Amino acid sequence: YYAQNELQAVFTGDGRWKLQLPHTFRSLAGRPGGTNGIPAKYQNTPIVQAELYDLSTDIGEKVNLASSNPAIVERLLAEAENARAELGDSLTQRGGSGVREPGRLADSK
Repeated sequence: YYAQNELQAVFTGDGRWKLQLPHTFRSLAGRPGGTNGIPAKYQNTPIVQAELYDLSTDIGEKVNLASSNPAIVERLLAEAENARAELGDSLTQRGGSGVREPGRLADSK
């Protein structure tokens, strides 16, 4: 999963396992979303080390299973490295081999 050129998570092909990679995300941290049309303030929440979730039993990503499933973590970290090598990752300050400049139309004047 990429957001704003950051590789934030990778999944297994069957969608069961999700590895959240270290990054910072915005969260309401359980607070209500706001009142009278005025949104609540978000807080920046860091993930400081990889977190593994079994989405087949924990869709809300509440129980981090990384320490009890090191082989899955290692496999998904390898996939993350493959993605970074090809697509880059601003979190790790890396460019990717498959990144190119966008196409542009010639000036019509």
